[in-house]
Amino acid sequence: MHDHGIPDRPDWPAGVLDAVAQFRQGDLIRGLPLFYWADPASPVHERTRAYAVPGGGTPEVVTFAEPAPYGIVTTQTCDLALEGDGQPTTAWVQLSPVFDGSSPHPADPDRRLLNGGVRKLLEKGGGPQHLLFIPQLPDDGCWFADLSFEVPVERGWLARQTCVDGFGDESQREEVGRRLAWLRSRPALDGRFVTAVQKPIADALRVLRKEDPDGYQEMANCVIEIGFVLATRLNVSAARLCVFHVGAHEEKLDWWRDLWTTTLSPGAEAEGFTLLPLEIANIHGDLPVSEYLKFTRLPLATISPYPEWFGAAPDGFGDYH
Repeated sequence: MHDHGIPDRPDWPAGVLDAVAQFRQGDLIRGLPLFYWADPASPVHERTRAYAVPGGGTPEVVTFAEPAPYGIVTTQTCDLALEGDGQPTTAWVQLSPVFDGSSPHPADPDRRLLNGGVRKLLEKGGGPQHLLFIPQLPDDGCWFADLSFEVPVERGWLARQTCVDGFGDESQREEVGRRLAWLRSRPALDGRFVTAVQKPIADALRVLRKEDPDGYQEMANCVIEIGFVLATRLNVSAARLCVFHVGAHEEKLDWWRDLWTTTLSPGAEAEGFTLLPLEIANIHGDLPVSEYLKFTRLPLATISPYPEWFGAAPDGFGDYH
């Protein structure tokens, strides 16, 4: 929303700007009211279907009977502060709901909100990528933020809330920004590239982790990321692929060479585009920065061997209940 209706700095309610400036991205508050806009004529979620009537209906605001136990601030820290003497540009802050995965499922009290396997994955940094584990809330439970759902609140409302720390230190808190950035910056790719390159790499890494956990961990320690270059991402004709590593043994690099020869290159040919010869570069000097910057990280969250860059390990994704 544009800045129409936002008061000049001196006209803001007393203390609001200063109070909101004390919050940081990743801070939590207790009790986040939840709502969304839906059309009962085409209901998707079960809450919307409960509003549906024969013959359709008019758009409705669907409200939740109970607020989320917590809300997590997703607005970037600098945008919370609105520092300086200039005109504030927004009245709003975004928050996502936080739930306890071990709490009873609303549709079946005998089930948990998330099954035990998914709860364990979340605690290890895995699970569905839009769900972010909150490690240090004062209440017992398996707490997670659902980053697929955001609620706008006015700054005056946030100013009256008590800040709750769910992370304990800055390094853990930074995972909020990293996860949001990953979710919103993934490149859209030609389906043929996904079929021939992205998915086979994911599948091969899953197999490696299952059949050779120690070898997988060694790969995790030396392969930093997989980069690609496409002339056009949505209509691929040729692709460059590069394995960026730090002192990887030839045995580990041969794993990638074999995958390129036996799977990736033939798959690309079958999909009607050219996969150029595999490139391998040690990030300590093999490639000029100007050349490295041409590459985009291959989106391998949940299956990349380097969790700091790409999130969970191969088994860290799937359905949840």
